[in-house]
Amino acid sequence: MSEEKIVGVGIVFDEKEGGTPLRIESLVPGSGADACGELKQGDELLTIDGIEVEGKSAADLAKYFQGPAGSTVILTLRRKESEDEEKDANLEDEVVVVEVPRIEFSINDAQFVPWINFQPSDSEGSRSRFSEGIRKGADRLWAGVAPLQGSLMKQMKNLQTSVQNNAIFENISNRAIMVKQVATSAALPVLKNIQKELAPQVDPKPKDYCMYLYTFPDKFVIMPPVLPTPSSGAAKREAVLIDRSSIEISSLAVEEAESMVRGKAKAEIMGILGIANLMHASYLILCTGRQMVASMHCGVIYKVSSSSVRVLAKKSDPNPLELSNRAIEYKLLEELLDTFNMFFSYDWDVTQTQQRLAEKFRSNFHQSYNGTYEERENRFIWNHNILKPFSALHHTDCLLPVVSGFVGFRSIPLSSDETASLLVIGRRDWRRSGYRYLSRGVDADGHVSNSVETEQIISPWTSATMDSAQDAAGPSDRETSVSSFVIVRGSIPLIWTEADAFLNLKHKPKELSGQYGKLAILSLVEQKDSSHERPLGLAYERMVQEAKKELEGDIVFIPFDFHNICGKLAFRNLPLLVNECSSQLESHGFCLLKVRDGGLREDRQQGGVMRVNCVDCLDRTNVAQSVLSFHIAMKQLAAIGAISMEDSDACLAAVATETKLPFPWAEQMSKQFKALWADHGDFISVQYSGTAALKGDLTRTGKRTVGGLFQDGVLSIKRCVQNNFADFHRQQVIEGFHGILSSPDSEPVTPTGGDAKDGAGPELGLTGGAVSI
Repeated sequence: MSEEKIVGVGIVFDEKEGGTPLRIESLVPGSGADACGELKQGDELLTIDGIEVEGKSAADLAKYFQGPAGSTVILTLRRKESEDEEKDANLEDEVVVVEVPRIEFSINDAQFVPWINFQPSDSEGSRSRFSEGIRKGADRLWAGVAPLQGSLMKQMKNLQTSVQNNAIFENISNRAIMVKQVATSAALPVLKNIQKELAPQVDPKPKDYCMYLYTFPDKFVIMPPVLPTPSSGAAKREAVLIDRSSIEISSLAVEEAESMVRGKAKAEIMGILGIANLMHASYLILCTGRQMVASMHCGVIYKVSSSSVRVLAKKSDPNPLELSNRAIEYKLLEELLDTFNMFFSYDWDVTQTQQRLAEKFRSNFHQSYNGTYEERENRFIWNHNILKPFSALHHTDCLLPVVSGFVGFRSIPLSSDETASLLVIGRRDWRRSGYRYLSRGVDADGHVSNSVETEQIISPWTSATMDSAQDAAGPSDRETSVSSFVIVRGSIPLIWTEADAFLNLKHKPKELSGQYGKLAILSLVEQKDSSHERPLGLAYERMVQEAKKELEGDIVFIPFDFHNICGKLAFRNLPLLVNECSSQLESHGFCLLKVRDGGLREDRQQGGVMRVNCVDCLDRTNVAQSVLSFHIAMKQLAAIGAISMEDSDACLAAVATETKLPFPWAEQMSKQFKALWADHGDFISVQYSGTAALKGDLTRTGKRTVGGLFQDGVLSIKRCVQNNFADFHRQQVIEGFHGILSSPDSEPVTPTGGDAKDGAGPELGLTGGAVSI
């Protein structure tokens, strides 16, 4: 009897004639259902992730149980108090909520029948290798499953023949092929994902830093990561133990943990993101997948491509309302994790700019990741709050600090032998996070909504720098030039719609000045007397003038009415924006580092920062930031020696006069640069407003198009609906995620007007009063 490894939950249901009720008949040994220890034979299934199953067969519910290894499914079940139903007919049944992990386990062909779901390849010569178990399963499925007739059955028969001839799926796409396992008793389907076998590996070292999660009824055990090059003097490795009821966290020696988990089912993870204590339960959040998105001089940056949420302690006894709220909360948390766009690196601290890293680790620049957790930039550690429960651990190898926002990379050919790398990192500040209509302006601590620090890093791209990024043995001894430019955005720091609300005007400008040096405030709001944005802009300008006294003039306010100057398809006026800001950009400069043997040999610091805002710091802000950043990018290329200063000046002159760029490489760079910054704007916009950025065509192409205008109209309607009707509960979950839960009875502020130009913004009720920047 052949055995096969699959990924799934491993529940077999005893399905009665008529489709309901679905009761658990057995649990497959070693499966996630078996490991969780909370399921019992005879339990009746009520809901799957909050979806009612009444009237559905096990086959109908197949799609709800599918998912990658490390993910989980929440089941609500009815459990009889006694097996003697007649004797105890008056007793109420117990309703239980169980979280079941999907993990890899073994089955034999007597237990399960495979069901293959695939997209046929366009290539007749395409091939793939399938196991003997799948071939047997195809035979049995064809012979024994009567309801599956017609075209699907013809496809399955063709699949059987093709597999036997080994003539299917050679040039398969990057999409995973899902192999579903269906029990012979029409029981619960189980997912097998064989994407790893067929798709090319992007990650150069896929097993480095991988960890294993073991699930017990009362605890989780997480084994420490596999390090690529463990040093001889490294500290002793320790596993993490999490009690599921008390959420008590402790560490134990690897040897002791190995004896505890021996023979138990395991799930591969990339790290612990933290524990979120929300209103209805506490949840363990894990990174279960990663995707390499950039490789630079300092190392590799990964995106959290998949995550898993595990239920820990419940806040109250289950009742129908509580179960419903918990299911909603759980699904919202899963959805939010997908929209956060989280990034991390094992090699360097991505919460820090190149300039801050140079200041902290001047003599050992390439080893800056080895700094302690406390040395990271706290405001950009997106999971800062949910990592707090692990603060007592002596070793933090299992923890994964992440940034949220955007990371994008382009390799730009400049000539036959010169190539530059362009990396854009957008770091969101978590301290006043939330959604558009529910998180605007400033809080009492001076933290503003939609606050994002964006860093543009440019360096020469060579095989030496690539090898340095992927080689754990250490950096190349070749001198590397690195240039960095930082620009920030944030909501206008006022208490919106509140008249006569004055707070400390000096707190935030002083904080920004301490972080970045000189400040230039670029305000893109409308200045026409008839505009509802005008009171907001005037109040902001008054506040900045007051702040000048404290900062001794190191702050400049630049009003630029974007809609009036560049609106109505007047995109040719964008160079005027650079002219308005040129003196401040020249004064601030950018960071230039020269690194050799891991240490800094020469550096130039950026002496100030441009803070850009419109009403929501989305659409106009992203266009303006991209225009200013392209101006600086040309100067950065000259500074690192990738192009001559004459070529840089020629390109900037062409941009200023709206003529064609003088070099083919410059045209190519302009296209890639605009695409990268448009992606940056879309990512930040989705995380704050729920849609991609408006004016995306202007950022991508430098001009407005009919299609872009139509798309803006669609996105504006979508924003209005989602922001007013869908974001309230998400806001509660995100505040709980960051440890700033508001009252569940609080109501969102309803806008009283709209700004079609910037996506249905609110009418402002300011009559005076301002707070910190």
